[in-house]
Amino acid sequence: MTNTIKTTLNPEGPAPPVPTIDPSLLKLDGRTYRDLSRPAAAQRAAYYRAKAAQFLASPPAEQAAMAGIGNHFANFTNYGTSPDWKPDYGTQEAGAEGWILHSHGNTSSRVVFNYPINDGSSPHTVVRVWMRGAPNNGKNSYATLIEQLCADNPNHNPPYFCDEIDIVEYYGQTSHQRSEFTVHKNGQQHPPSTFVWSTPLPSTSPQAPGHTQTSYGIYLEPGNYLDAQLYAPNGLTVQEWAQHSSDPGAYIPSRSMKLYVGIWDIGTAPGSLNVDNPPGSFTGDSWMALSMAQVWTAF
Repeated sequence: MTNTIKTTLNPEGPAPPVPTIDPSLLKLDGRTYRDLSRPAAAQRAAYYRAKAAQFLASPPAEQAAMAGIGNHFANFTNYGTSPDWKPDYGTQEAGAEGWILHSHGNTSSRVVFNYPINDGSSPHTVVRVWMRGAPNNGKNSYATLIEQLCADNPNHNPPYFCDEIDIVEYYGQTSHQRSEFTVHKNGQQHPPSTFVWSTPLPSTSPQAPGHTQTSYGIYLEPGNYLDAQLYAPNGLTVQEWAQHSSDPGAYIPSRSMKLYVGIWDIGTAPGSLNVDNPPGSFTGDSWMALSMAQVWTAF
């Protein structure tokens, strides 16, 4: 994708103030936070999420100054593009609503963020995406962090099991429309954590977020803490979920992953997904839209 400089985009009104934090909670041992306790991690999550949100409300000159030092923001609306992202495969193009990704029949498409995430270069990562899922039957629109091995070999037999965070998977089928969050663990078939995102209100649908432009975010400390949030159109938090490495049964991904956004046809998947697809996949041209994306690793 070519570089396009965008003006300030602040659809959610004034950003929340950055909370005060004890500087000792930001001290490092190498590239890992010294205090790995749950209370410390939760305070850092609130602190860095607020700093990332402040960026969106900053004037263009300040945004430009902050870019390239651990902050990457892409605004794909109004045919915008970004040098931080590139098409991986499938039919896709710039559009008014955002970066448009198509699934025509049983085809898929995805775009990838150019840099690794959770690779040890930063003690934390904030990821936030604004996207609309495809509303059609049998389509899965997603924003996912996943190890490169599994991203490159989704149909390997026997399957690989990798670290993965599905920030959102939006299922558009009318029989069971929903948006899911899931954490996968390397070497393990069944995910240790999964839930269905709530519906922001007011909503034109009682089924699930994702049928209109919706914002999802995570804060991740490798192997230590993961916080996920769903936002209403005005930027207020609708739902928050957090897990610490000390929680019973918890797994916090610790391996390097890549960030993908895309759409695929679940009718092509083996096993139980096929029965979650009545009366069968939409056979025409279905598409999702990625309007904005932010990755914040500055510390």
